[in-house]
Amino acid sequence: MSTRNSLAALLFSSCLIGAQGAQAGELSLHFIDVGQASSTLVIGPDGTTVLIDGGDPGDGDNYVVPYLSGLGLTGLDYSIMSHWHTDHYGGLDEVFNSGFLPTVAAYDRGTNDNPSGPQAVQYFAAVGGQRTFPTVGQILQLGDGATLEFVAVNGVTPLGSDDPSDYSQSENGRSVAVVVRYNDFDFYIGGDITSGGSGTADVESMAAQYIGQVEVVQSSHHGSKTSSGPVVISNLAPSLVIHSCGQDNSFFHPAADIVEDWSTPASTLAQWGTTRGDTDNGSGGWTSAEGAIIVRTGGYRFTAETANDAATAGGDELMEFATFENPEASPVVGGLAITEVMANPAASSDTYGEYIELTNLMPGIVDLSGLRLTVGLYDFTLGSHVLLAYNERLVLGVDGHAARNGDLWIPLSGPFDDLHLVNSGATLEVRAPGGAVLDTVTWGTGGFSVKSGKAAERVDPFSPGTAANFQTATTAFGDGDLGSPGFPAPGETGVWPSGLSIPGLHIGDTLDMRMSSPSHPGSLYLLGMSLGFAPGVNAIGLHVPLNIDPLFQAFQQVPGSFSSLDASGRGRVLVPVGKDPSLVGLVVFGAYVTFTADAGGITGTSVSNLGIISIL
Repeated sequence: MSTRNSLAALLFSSCLIGAQGAQAGELSLHFIDVGQASSTLVIGPDGTTVLIDGGDPGDGDNYVVPYLSGLGLTGLDYSIMSHWHTDHYGGLDEVFNSGFLPTVAAYDRGTNDNPSGPQAVQYFAAVGGQRTFPTVGQILQLGDGATLEFVAVNGVTPLGSDDPSDYSQSENGRSVAVVVRYNDFDFYIGGDITSGGSGTADVESMAAQYIGQVEVVQSSHHGSKTSSGPVVISNLAPSLVIHSCGQDNSFFHPAADIVEDWSTPASTLAQWGTTRGDTDNGSGGWTSAEGAIIVRTGGYRFTAETANDAATAGGDELMEFATFENPEASPVVGGLAITEVMANPAASSDTYGEYIELTNLMPGIVDLSGLRLTVGLYDFTLGSHVLLAYNERLVLGVDGHAARNGDLWIPLSGPFDDLHLVNSGATLEVRAPGGAVLDTVTWGTGGFSVKSGKAAERVDPFSPGTAANFQTATTAFGDGDLGSPGFPAPGETGVWPSGLSIPGLHIGDTLDMRMSSPSHPGSLYLLGMSLGFAPGVNAIGLHVPLNIDPLFQAFQQVPGSFSSLDASGRGRVLVPVGKDPSLVGLVVFGAYVTFTADAGGITGTSVSNLGIISIL
């Protein structure tokens, strides 16, 4: 057998084993909604569990324990108390007394200035002999190479120290901070650790400089001005920021200045919160999940999703990102379209309810990082590595609070003061990172007209965005405005070829094959992989760019290789791939066909693009 055939056989063998067993390694982060408090659960690829803080007194019984039990957990391996403030440790005794006392260790920052009140006494009684003190640089193993490292304890970091007792809010400055790493994915959380704001010790800057760039950050001190200083933000440079804060809290969290510091016109980031936060502090441009937020990753891409429905309109409440080390290709000219514009909402004010919709027209997955949007005097560039698959739509708005934006799911907002769709008329231009103009639409003079409470919907996404190619929406969504955000507009035309999207693949990762045939909803399909694409094969009236070789024949045993697309014309096959270094560098190909089968025989209806899979 040739080397390529041997590698192909090995790839198939690992695929088949994975398809019959568990999913490839996954790290998950659970930002539990405990109001104006914090409780975050980390579940490692091998099931190792770490609970970081437990919320306020009462939150353990009311929120944390039900959440853990709802996941099917019956115990914890570790807990970490970030510091001695009751909104972080007040619910831990309840968690421990409910059968979730950590079996390995319950970490806290140590004996320096421990409180002695009733809540602390309850904690000491519940934790018992499991209480342990971490050291800076200590690493916990979470399975499959995933780790958790302590990067700040009592003002000490790997790059130096700053004694919090010399500053205001010393207990916050003593917070335990950690970084979780899995392959190319990194997550930072630091309790209420301070970075010099409001006269506090600057411990967080040193920790951030040591950690470097990460994918996800839980903003320290609930998004307070005491934390998330310029050095912290520039060094961590995440794609997603999570705020754990209470609705209508009295602490102004997350602070408007901090929200704007994380997401600037030069680098606009996705920011989600477990609640709406303080709704009177002037902040906006971030998304309320209205409950827990879950992040999942295999280490090379990651998703963020809501545990509850945050809005009634706008599509799936899930967003996918690339890690910074593994970006996907940027959109090309003709590959991304502005498919809907709401310039003058009626169910909410313009301040919160304006939005635009972007749609990927090219088979494959595009990375929107570096995408530049200009509308009149407003100009901003996306910094988050948001991924958009073929025929998927991103609704980008002014604000992501469904309670004030017309009940619409907005996973990504422009900078709050730097996105405004002027009712009287403007031109919206979208440029690729290299400067190429991807799409342009105009409203007002020379463009489509703006109607109060009615979005303008593109009729044919593949045709130029002229006024004649837009229609006034007639379908109600959310709180009553008219539009179809996140979905094809009624009456949308255009020919959508069948498209196969495959993200970059690493050994130990999951081969993710996404099919989209909008013109063939519910159709039968056959998905294949082969070692080559030439000469291909002619069958059922189609030319299929795959060879009938050993890999093709073997792949047909993978569950899902033959099935039916859903009612929207979509299908997806996930196949875990073994972590075998000999697979690195192997290039294989994928494609699928749709067809009909009846008494008269089998007739092909479409063939997808050729997917090129290079294993890293």
